[in-house]
Amino acid sequence: MGGIVGFEVVRLLRKRGHREPVRLFASAAYAPHISDRLRIHALPEDQLLMELRRCNFSEELLAARELIEMYIPVIRADSAVTENYQHLEGPPLECPISAF
Repeated sequence: MGGIVGFEVVRLLRKRGHREPVRLFASAAYAPHISDRLRIHALPEDQLLMELRRCNFSEELLAARELIEMYIPVIRADSAVTENYQHLEGPPLECPISAF
């Protein structure tokens, strides 16, 4: 999610006449024009937990019921944002991008 947010912040800065940052760092994110392939935000809880295990979420966290109950709404909300993000074409960023 951070990669998309960072990309859109740089675009917004440029649109408002501000300088672009010296560099944009992004990790574990698809390029903005590539849709998120993992669609988890609407999965039933048991399937969501299975996907989180597949994505190497901590077993200790997944086993802690109180924590999972707090995190599931956040994970669903963040996933819905990235899964439903619609990239609009525009000029490429001028700042260098470091992707990890």
